[in-house]
Amino acid sequence: MALSPLITLLTALPLLPIVLFLLIPYALQLWGASLHARSQISRNVIYSLSYYDTREPDTKTDTSPEVDEDGWEKVDAATNATAPNGEKLTDDTYSGIVGFFHPFCSAGGGGERVLWAAIAATQRQWPHAICVVYTGDRDLDQADLVSTVKDRFNISLCPGRLHLIYLSTRHFVLARTYPHFTLLGQSLGSLILAHEAFSLVVPDIFIDTMGYAFAVAFCKLLFPSLPTAAYVHYPTISTDMLSSLSDTTGQKGLNSGLGSGWRGWAKKQYWHLFARLYSLAGSRIDVVIIVYPPCPVRELSAKISLSPSSPPRDHLILYIAQFRPEKNHALILRSFATYLHSNSSWEKRPSLVLIGSVRSNTPDEKHVYNLRLLARELKINAATKFICDAPFSLIISYLRKASISVNGMWNEHFGIGNVEALAAGVIPVVHRSGGPWLDIVVDFEGQSIGYHAQSEAEYAAAFHNVHDLDEQQRLEMRQRGRRSVARFSDEVFAQKWVQHLDTLIATQTLQKSTQLGEERKQWRKDHPFGFYAKPVRGTDGVVDLKTWEVGVPGREKTIWEGGLFKLTLAFPDEYPTKPPKCTFRFGSSDIIPMAGRGHGRKFVPPLFHPNVYPSGTVCLSILNEEEAWKPAITIKQILLGIQELLNEPNPDSPAQADAYNLFKKDRVAYERKIKQVVKENPAPHPSVGAFKAKALECVKTLRHRGPDWSGNWTGNNTILCHERLSIVGVDSGSQPIINEDATLALAVNGEIYNHKILRKFSKVPYHYKTRSDCEIIIPLYMQYDVDAPKHLDGMFSFVLYDKVQDRVIAARDPIGITSFYLGRSSQTPGAVFFASELKALKDVCDNIIAFPPGHVYDSKTDRLTRYFEPTWWDPARVPSMPVDYKLIRRTLERSVLKRLMAEVPYGVLLSGGLDSSLDDTDNGLVGIDSDNELTTITKLPKLNSFSIGLPGAPDSKAAIDVANFLGTNHHAFEFTLEEGLDAVSDVIYHLETYDVTTIRASTPMYLLSRKIKAMGVKMVLSGEGSDEIFGGYLYFHAAPNKQEFHRETVRRVKNLHLADCLRANKSTSAWGVEARVPFLDKQFLEVTMNVDPAEKMITQDRIEKYILRKAFDTSDEPDTKPYLPDHILWRQKEQFSDGVGYGWIDALKDTADRLITDDMMRNPKAEWGNDIPDTKEAYWYRLMFDQQFPPYCANTVSRWTPTWSNQTDPSGRAIATHLARYDNPGS
Repeated sequence: MALSPLITLLTALPLLPIVLFLLIPYALQLWGASLHARSQISRNVIYSLSYYDTREPDTKTDTSPEVDEDGWEKVDAATNATAPNGEKLTDDTYSGIVGFFHPFCSAGGGGERVLWAAIAATQRQWPHAICVVYTGDRDLDQADLVSTVKDRFNISLCPGRLHLIYLSTRHFVLARTYPHFTLLGQSLGSLILAHEAFSLVVPDIFIDTMGYAFAVAFCKLLFPSLPTAAYVHYPTISTDMLSSLSDTTGQKGLNSGLGSGWRGWAKKQYWHLFARLYSLAGSRIDVVIIVYPPCPVRELSAKISLSPSSPPRDHLILYIAQFRPEKNHALILRSFATYLHSNSSWEKRPSLVLIGSVRSNTPDEKHVYNLRLLARELKINAATKFICDAPFSLIISYLRKASISVNGMWNEHFGIGNVEALAAGVIPVVHRSGGPWLDIVVDFEGQSIGYHAQSEAEYAAAFHNVHDLDEQQRLEMRQRGRRSVARFSDEVFAQKWVQHLDTLIATQTLQKSTQLGEERKQWRKDHPFGFYAKPVRGTDGVVDLKTWEVGVPGREKTIWEGGLFKLTLAFPDEYPTKPPKCTFRFGSSDIIPMAGRGHGRKFVPPLFHPNVYPSGTVCLSILNEEEAWKPAITIKQILLGIQELLNEPNPDSPAQADAYNLFKKDRVAYERKIKQVVKENPAPHPSVGAFKAKALECVKTLRHRGPDWSGNWTGNNTILCHERLSIVGVDSGSQPIINEDATLALAVNGEIYNHKILRKFSKVPYHYKTRSDCEIIIPLYMQYDVDAPKHLDGMFSFVLYDKVQDRVIAARDPIGITSFYLGRSSQTPGAVFFASELKALKDVCDNIIAFPPGHVYDSKTDRLTRYFEPTWWDPARVPSMPVDYKLIRRTLERSVLKRLMAEVPYGVLLSGGLDSSLDDTDNGLVGIDSDNELTTITKLPKLNSFSIGLPGAPDSKAAIDVANFLGTNHHAFEFTLEEGLDAVSDVIYHLETYDVTTIRASTPMYLLSRKIKAMGVKMVLSGEGSDEIFGGYLYFHAAPNKQEFHRETVRRVKNLHLADCLRANKSTSAWGVEARVPFLDKQFLEVTMNVDPAEKMITQDRIEKYILRKAFDTSDEPDTKPYLPDHILWRQKEQFSDGVGYGWIDALKDTADRLITDDMMRNPKAEWGNDIPDTKEAYWYRLMFDQQFPPYCANTVSRWTPTWSNQTDPSGRAIATHLARYDNPGS
């Protein structure tokens, strides 16, 4: 009996490989989910870069896409203006990331033309889509690329929506890497390259444009629901290739005759095996795009005349092809030599011009050199010309005068140069194989358009044949050839490309998200002003995604203006294959039908309109399954179509007899009736008088931020409310601030450090009513209008109302040090709301975004525009400035002094780390204002410093050492684990987040701020930003190179408003204390973010933030007093949540483990969508957030996650390089 389990186990062993094989797909999907989660930050960065980048393409040609200016990463496009009157309804709303897998995108061949033409077509059709190109050309600059594509192919790209993802493993797909089994090696190598691509950014749609079918199959294994496509004009392996090994049927080529003998037999077996693998990989592709490559047929036809009166052509033979061995230039040189030497007395001596691209640092350069030697050897060098990397304009000039074009490559997939030649009226001589023979130079209209050849003699004979034609024969052949290539035009390619991509977009469903769920997300992100749309909720509170209530405003300057017309959208189970049913809801007694819940509809009169049925159903062509409905049509397009239909009824589809007859017979009476309908369905706009009580109730939720005074002001349809924390202009700076003639009103949260210098040099007459630093914003607006924020040096968020123009201007400081939100309500679609915290808007808005840093809002355009454009903003631009330690020191000292502008007691937060210690050591008693040394200062007998931690915390000990060294009046506070845990719910309420890192670090800071306020201190300096600027987080140890290091620092700085700035601002403001951050000074950022990132990287000899430490290391300056003791200056980074005591994080995790069950983790709330907590601690925080904020507020939350790491715990101790690290299986 004892042997029974052993026997069972041995019996099962043969099944183990089968079980493991069956588990592979699930393992790959789990890994794919991990890659997707890690990629979310990169995706956010790409969106933020795209929204910030407002560059437009060169619009000299009619192929250029139009580009709209957008805002920061999570900026809701509801801030965009309504589409203008007469706008066509197009499929232009897709805004996902389309990834193009093209590792060699800097080459100038046909494959690259396909890539850029595809991207251009994508950008034209979907101007909000973001195209990313995975490329191994790591030295390729995006701006240079866009210019090169324009010069080489005359294709205009939108740079703001195009991003290059640089890959470091391209050598795995180079042919020279695999001397043997090249096809298989390259295909398997493409898996490594694809994995690197997905580890950087997982797109929404993945398209291979270079023939790496294995990479697409790998994508489907990792991400089964991610739509994929492959551009395939000719496959990697084909029956032509297989037959080329045969001695009897093989065509001339690199492998001709290699199928004989045992080696040939082995090669055949290998190729057949590879063909099966290739077929298997291809079967995983969702859409196989088989489209002829794009050629500038129309452009060439327009620029080059073909008529009897056209200038005569030169006796010139033109070969346009990349300078690579497979293009067989040597064959053409020898053929030309035969042709040239066949006649010693040419009337017009023939010449040969070879034009092609040359990849730098590749064998291409040597290949061209060898071809030049061959031309000299053949004694044709005087008649032969080589042109490398020619711009498109030069190519056109040669196409205009050439008589013959030639192609020498065996079995070329296509050969765009041949099509260009035909379109330009050049007679082609092509190799008798592949695409040029089978697809391009074929009989047209029953007659020849060119010649085919294989050998030198055949090519030379073909040249003679062209030369021997009379002028009329040549002209007719040229014109026939031009007509034949219309099927290869850019326009045909773009049309077919869009059709294929439209299929992908139509069927796309993101991971763990339904089509309607994605529609809801997209609507929140991008919907026209004045519209609203949202799923209804049942009595049980569950969202029903199949039933939406929507509102369509009447278009401006039409008889429908001023109305808001409510509808119900009912989506069938077959959606998006079948369209939704759109029904007008008319009158207050209408009941919304709830799908599957048994509710009925009370009969009410239909909306009076010719195309609305008595039932209220809309008769619109794009909603007709048999007519214009397409799965790619979005809710936005439907509602815009209904808005257009309101004003422009379709008389060919009458649905309501009374309305139709009146519209046709008596237009005046019809319009009178519509105006009455509008009065009965007015677009709601809050009356300021009626809303004031609610506004005061909302602003009261912010009184903790400004406990010193409350103020409000009303003008026209605008109300400003303010809760003041007085630090500068204490006795006179109450807000809102109103100018002398009461035409401008201002409410500000922040500090303007250069206010005095701005006052001194202001060029507009203005009477200052206060000594507040913020009042300068009013005359600045009078002088610079919407550009006023560009001139401010400080931290701020403000709203200014111009009563004369009935205009609102709102802006936020460049980095987002002060918190700021923008909200809208579907119930009052004409209103816009602003507040310093989310909680003030949650009861009056159902669509809230974090106001993007460095942006200004203008109600004239209802748009957000970026005004902050520093030199370091583009992460692809890697700086090279050498480090200047003394400049860094001077700039930070000046930044600290600027922030001492105060008329109240202040102090410094001292954690004992490098950043806060430097804030303290730089702290003097003089505040400065720009270069004029203007001062506003309260002199203190001794500087107060503050720290907090658990008993025995690492930071507390270090803080005391620093305080003793600097001689500050230090206050070291302790808190217990119980006090910290009790405060977590309040911290989430004040911080308005559920991000694990932010909550961990904010709780001690929140407790400390309460102690600070109790001592009468209103302002403190804090060290946020240093780790982002200098790569101080321990995970930066894993940065692979300086380029990636710099990208990550730029990303971190750009996202400070979602993490550390949010923590510093809200943790202190919760108790009426203001935190100022010297490291985020604009001048300091300009200096430090432009330092060569190689100087910042962490090495064996350099600790994190080495250059900052070195800047304040005076060991080699005997006359300079030390800023800090060495053991503080060179102390390893501690994240604040770790530094207050290692037991703090452990206590949080232990508490979450007790409160959150495994079953809860397995069954997260459906409304969380893709934002599912990955730990019990994160789940606990999310539950507390949901108890205090509506679900839509989650859109404003961003998670802090480290790059180059799989760890789920953001603690510094989870990093392997931490001296006190703990075990973390994900690290």
